[in-house]
Amino acid sequence: MADAIRKRYYYKIYSPRLNYITTWKEDVISDPQFRQVLNGGTGELKINLARKYDNFGEGVDVALQNRVELWVADADNTTNDTASNTLWDTAMWDVDLWDNPIKSFIRLYSGYISAYAPLLDDEKQQIEVTVLGYVVEASYRILKDGSGNTTVTYTGQDPGAILKDIIDKYRADGGTNISYLGSSVALTNTTVTYTFNNNTLAECFDAIVSLCPYGYYWYIDPTGVVFLQQSSLTSANHSLTIGKDIGYLQTTKRIENLTNRVLLVGGGSPNLFLRYDRAASQTTYGVFERK
Repeated sequence: MADAIRKRYYYKIYSPRLNYITTWKEDVISDPQFRQVLNGGTGELKINLARKYDNFGEGVDVALQNRVELWVADADNTTNDTASNTLWDTAMWDVDLWDNPIKSFIRLYSGYISAYAPLLDDEKQQIEVTVLGYVVEASYRILKDGSGNTTVTYTGQDPGAILKDIIDKYRADGGTNISYLGSSVALTNTTVTYTFNNNTLAECFDAIVSLCPYGYYWYIDPTGVVFLQQSSLTSANHSLTIGKDIGYLQTTKRIENLTNRVLLVGGGSPNLFLRYDRAASQTTYGVFERK
């Protein structure tokens, strides 16, 4: 049972044309660390490989623009433990059987190799590979219509429908790494008119959120799927477990940036004056004003 609950990470490597090359596991000597943010996506991932400085697979699996997918198998997503992890670590992954029923797994990250650096330090040799999430592609791909124009106007359309059309135009322009599903982009039941002028996809997504009703956000998930959803701020929908989801946590409560009274002065004659107070906070901590 102990073998089943250990986390096992696998880095599947593909060519830019999505031809499977190999799977990294035994020679990976680093733990995966990356951030995923709202109104964005997955950030940078560093992978250290225990390989020789002058023989590390350059131009084969270690090559710029190669696709990297990080997968994990553990107790949370393993539904069938009829085979040991030893078999799973070798034959099952090396032949690239995605739907093999012996074990289940989940994809945590997708991106492309943007840099690699062979390291020789005395007798220590390793390769540091830098992988960037596909949200980075959204920051340098420009929205264009079918004629190549970078000024695109949408009139009286739902922001969600606009986002879908922007991704459709990106894919018609040769883009393959970013997509959407029918349920990933929500319609807001509102209509807007907006002109994009020489904007990147990420800038377009930010503009769309600003056109949506309150509480909408976007992100690109580890598979490259774009989401536009409205957040639920009324209740928590996920519980974090110490020792499982949380490895380190430090929280600080401070008073330096507290504001419990805001003063506003506007135009007019006489000048408009408004004051907003949070009485309970003032009773507990005193008055902290801001104008």
